[in-house]
Parts: sequence; structure tokens; C-alpha cells
Amino acid sequence: MRRFLLLIGAVVILAGDGFLARSFLDSPLQAGSSVTFPNHARVQVDLARTQEERRIGLSGRAELQSGEGMLFLHSDNTVRFYWMKDMLIPIDIIWVDGDTVAGFLEQVPVQRPPYLLYSSVVPVDKVLEVQAGFVATNNVKVGDVLDIELSSE
Repeated sequence: MRRFLLLIGAVVILAGDGFLARSFLDSPLQAGSSVTFPNHARVQVDLARTQEERRIGLSGRAELQSGEGMLFLHSDNTVRFYWMKDMLIPIDIIWVDGDTVAGFLEQVPVQRPPYLLYSSVVPVDKVLEVQAGFVATNNVKVGDVLDIELSSE
């Protein structure tokens, strides 16, 4: 009986966590933060600054418009590992070292369940997730220098 109650408690906690994640992610992107590419393509980004915000990421988001994305900020440079947990849409992942594109993955598919880890080839301190097809459409290249503007919120 105790094991059953623990299982029910875990399900309730996880369900609540998923609800909060979806509520947070379904809200509009925060104004003020953006990433501009050399071709002048600009992406308005939501920032993932905390461990919790990075854990949630774009999970549960039903769509990502052209010109929208999420910028994951880390306090150190290391090889990063990301997965597609609870993702509903395919994305492009851009690995960023400082303000320079260090690599990217295109058309990363939705996985049910998530079984692959995607990693940067080199240490990075930022990861930008954008609508699938963005890298090809905007001719993004390793070495591109980005203009990253972060809101102070």
C-alpha cells in the first residue's frame, strides 16, 4: 500500500510539474532579448537562465514562430548535452561560444520517448533553439558572430 501511495504522489508531482512547464511555455516570449545573425535575421528569444528554466526549455510548446526561439545561458563553457524531452515540434539547435556560432544541428526531430542526447562538439556557454529550418534558411555557418542582446529582467 505504501508503495502505491508513493507512486500516486510521484505521478501527482510530475503532472503538476508538467502543467507548470506548459503554462510557462505557452506564454509569449519576454520582450527585450534577441539574437541577430550576420544576414540581419533577428530572433526574439526567451531566456533560460536558471537550472529549472533550462530543464523545462521548449518542452510542451505546440509551436515556435519564425523569428522566435529560446536562448539557454550557462555560467561556464563545457560540452553541452540536450535532449528532446516532452518536445512537440522539431527544432534547429545552435551551439554558441561567447557570441560565435560553434556548431549546429538541423531538423532535430521529436522523439517519443526521447532516447538520443545531442551534444556540442566543443565547449559552449549558450545554446539557441529555433524553428526547424532556420539554419538552412539563414545560411548559418560555424564562425558566424552574433549580436546577442539580453534583457535585464
